[in-house]
Amino acid sequence: MRSLDRLLIALAAPACLAALAVAAEPTRPASTPSAAACGKSKQVEQLSIGACHTCARLRDGGLECWGANAGGQLGDGTRRHRARPTLVAGLCGVTDVSAGGESTCVVLEDGSVRCWGHQSRKAKPTAVAGAVGIRQVAVGPVDACGLGRDGSIVCWGASFGGPKPWTVAIEDATVLTASQGPRPYFYAVRENATVWRWLGRGAPEQVGMPTAKRLSCGGDACCAILDDESVTCWDPATPSPAKVPQLHNIERISAGTKHRCVVLSDRRASCWGSNGMGRLGDGTETDRATPTPVPALSNLRQIVAGNLHSCALLQDGAVKCWGGTCKSGGVVGDGTDEKRLTPVDVAM
Repeated sequence: MRSLDRLLIALAAPACLAALAVAAEPTRPASTPSAAACGKSKQVEQLSIGACHTCARLRDGGLECWGANAGGQLGDGTRRHRARPTLVAGLCGVTDVSAGGESTCVVLEDGSVRCWGHQSRKAKPTAVAGAVGIRQVAVGPVDACGLGRDGSIVCWGASFGGPKPWTVAIEDATVLTASQGPRPYFYAVRENATVWRWLGRGAPEQVGMPTAKRLSCGGDACCAILDDESVTCWDPATPSPAKVPQLHNIERISAGTKHRCVVLSDRRASCWGSNGMGRLGDGTETDRATPTPVPALSNLRQIVAGNLHSCALLQDGAVKCWGGTCKSGGVVGDGTDEKRLTPVDVAM
């Protein structure tokens, strides 16, 4: 029996050692798609709009941008304006994007952040040291902030590679946005649906308004969708929120410069405010004091309003834009420098 036992042990030893080797091997994190695998999809998941540029997060994790590029905000390594969407090379696994002013930032699958443009003087994506575990980003004209997966918020300077990010005294945020005007406040909605704001490294303060579930800020105003699905807007310089009449059952909202746009519950769009360069998309350049339907737009997922142009994301991943050209031209993304008074297809 002893000889048989020795034989069994000898036969079993290699299998046991192999099992131990497998158990001892560290677990490898899920791999991020290679850069070569991203940017091939022409279906868009998210839009973000700056002063005169727009970026589209693609379904495969890539990113394309178009419009003005004087600050390097398109991320293609140049300062050449682009009238058609241009791939941000080497960028993959993008889960969120924010375009603001002449800057752009993205969040990657691992929770890290890349930024470029304007005051950073960088025309290609650059890692933001200290920004980790982020799920949403918001870019303002001076600073940028990130909303952590745990509800915390950190902010960093416009150089993107400067001082270590600082923490904002909010621990349970669910929504984050940045205003683009002369008073560049950041705003957050907390778990209890209250709205808070802060400036730079200043302490957060609550905004006196009803509880909200969505929030958007632009060049001269902020707007919120309230719990009853109505809309209220205010000037960040003198926060006195006022309800927008004739608006109910709102799904999405975007505040641009001197104009606002919403997606209604029927997935159609309405815009109001200044209509210079046709930014309201109703086929005219007549200002509208009340929400006015954008013709030929339906089945929408998202709408974004910039300085002189607006864009919409459709359920099938297609994009349409309309409005003016800024000084650089090409902001509509149809390959021309022309202004468009009604929505046109973006050449994705």
